[in-house]
Amino acid sequence: MSEFKAKIISIVEYFIHYMVFLLVVTGIHEYFHLVTLRMLGGDGYIKLTWYGGACVPTVLPEKGLWLFYLSGGAFTALVLFLLSWLFENEIEERCAVLPFILNQAVYSILEATLITRLPRGEYLKIAMLVGAMTHSIGILIGFLTLLEYMLGTEVLFLKSARTIKRKIRG
Repeated sequence: MSEFKAKIISIVEYFIHYMVFLLVVTGIHEYFHLVTLRMLGGDGYIKLTWYGGACVPTVLPEKGLWLFYLSGGAFTALVLFLLSWLFENEIEERCAVLPFILNQAVYSILEATLITRLPRGEYLKIAMLVGAMTHSIGILIGFLTLLEYMLGTEVLFLKSARTIKRKIRG
């Protein structure tokens, strides 16, 4: 296979994996909300919405409501991060999952701190803006990392990731 063809295949793989993550992340996020809600003594269900989905509580827990709001993004980011470690030799998958890890981690903090303090419309405006910004930053970093890999350079992202990994492994 020619070098050019291999690079095109890498880019196509990146976009395919990105689309798969895009389709499943909302479901995972809302599932973690629902599981946490039930563990805290509440109950609810998941419904589809114009912005993806929502876990709708029918019975709120007596304590730990902040944990219910934090859990969707935090646990999703954690699962995606751990999944990215399984993709050790699959750079396309690791680059494609990065925007979702960053987005979910930031969104979990936003959701836990602002959702009960702001009117719904105002919260959704902020959440959509911050979500778009974090996701865009993640796409940029992920795609630049993929380009570094394809060009055989280690300018910033790959070098940093390898250095961190070596320090963790000892």
